[in-house]
Parts: sequence; C-alpha cells; structure tokens
Amino acid sequence: GDTQNFECKVIGYPIPTIKWYKDDMEIANDSRYEVDFDVNRGVVTLSIKNLTLADEGLYQCRAENSEGLASTMTYLAVKTPRITYENSFNKVQSVRIGGTLSLEVNISGCPKSTVSWFCGVKKLLTNSRIAMENAGNWNYLKVRCLQEEDAGLYKVHAENIAGQDTA
Repeated sequence: GDTQNFECKVIGYPIPTIKWYKDDMEIANDSRYEVDFDVNRGVVTLSIKNLTLADEGLYQCRAENSEGLASTMTYLAVKTPRITYENSFNKVQSVRIGGTLSLEVNISGCPKSTVSWFCGVKKLLTNSRIAMENAGNWNYLKVRCLQEEDAGLYKVHAENIAGQDTA
C-alpha cells in the first residue's frame, strides 16, 4: 500500500503538455495514478498509490510544445525484502540482568519494508525499555534494563508488497 512519487523539472514556452508513460503505454489519471504539474515551480509529479508488483517497469515523463519534445526516464524496481546481518546475530548472546541487548540488521528491498521484532512469538513494541530504530537500510533493536522475561529467541521480520524475509 505504499505510494511512489516521481518528479521532473519542466521548463518551456509555450507551457508544454505533460504525459507520463509506463513501458511505452500512456498513464491516465485514475484512483491509483495522479499527475500534477505545478507550472509556477516547473515541477511535474507522478504519484502511484497502493504500489503493487505490477508497477515495476520503465517510466517516462514527456514534455511537448510547439518548439519540441523533451523526455526523461527511470526504472521502478519492486524487490522482495532481504535481511543480512553479521554472524554474531545467529549466536547465543549472554547479557546480564539490567544490561542492554543490541541487535542490528540490514534490510534491503523496494519499496521500503515494514519491520517487526519478536522475542519468541511475542511482537515487541516500543516502550521505555525497548527501542526500535532505522537509519537507511540498517534496523536496530535495543532492549535496556534486561529482565528474566526478556530471555528467548529474537527474530526480525521484514515485509513489503514483493514478499517477506525473517531472520
């Protein structure tokens, strides 16, 4: 259900007519595809709502007026999530009661994945002791002030429209 936006800078006089294409087929405005042209800023935007695997392909923005035609292209790749990590992620970690558990994984995929952390079958939620953060593709779990009930098998799950991965 993500939205993908593409922007193009368009300058021309007379003001050009803008058309977007996917795999050489013209895109029409509808409930999923929205084209906007801010003439004052010269910015054309294509928004694709509720992204699906079928949206992968070559997108082209064409600007045309009586003086000529200009276009630019980009490829939208929709990729399944893939979790990578250091070997230490798969090893037993001993942390003292009151200590901090820190885990980090790298998650690739397009569009960006929804990430969930688990201890056993219990989904972890952010609170005063549990922090989940991301920076780019890196995702971090920190459990502070460890208690006995924090012992267990920790897993991370990543999911997007193209698929899922668990480590």
